[in-house]
Amino acid sequence: SVLLFLTMRGSKCLALMGIEATSDIFPHALTYLSTRCLSAPFFLLITVAEGALRGFGDTRIPLLASMATALTMIALEPLLMFTLGWHIKGSAAAMGLSQVSGALVYSYYLRKRFSSSAVEKSKDADEKSGKSMLTKSKILATIVK
Repeated sequence: SVLLFLTMRGSKCLALMGIEATSDIFPHALTYLSTRCLSAPFFLLITVAEGALRGFGDTRIPLLASMATALTMIALEPLLMFTLGWHIKGSAAAMGLSQVSGALVYSYYLRKRFSSSAVEKSKDADEKSGKSMLTKSKILATIVK
């Protein structure tokens, strides 16, 4: 829905930001916005995954995902902008693709961490300790379902 909204109302969004249609930067801003909105789902995945993992006290995986995103951006930005001559569209594409790489890191680790076997092991540990309150394994089991 974000993608559809930005695609259809991009010029109005830019106008709300104070970029007039007669401005020299308007076509460049619209190109950047139109290209970047394609990666909106990956941006949302990154935001949710980072919040969930930090909520569980895990800062290692968000760091790895941020590093993957930054390294991908460093590699793709000059390649797409200058080597391929995509200019502003290349910058937006590099940012979008770098967010895809970050989302892939999160997806890999979230699947690994919250697989059904990991949830079962956590449940077993909770049962052995005799906890009857809301536990991490119950929360994870609800998320995985």
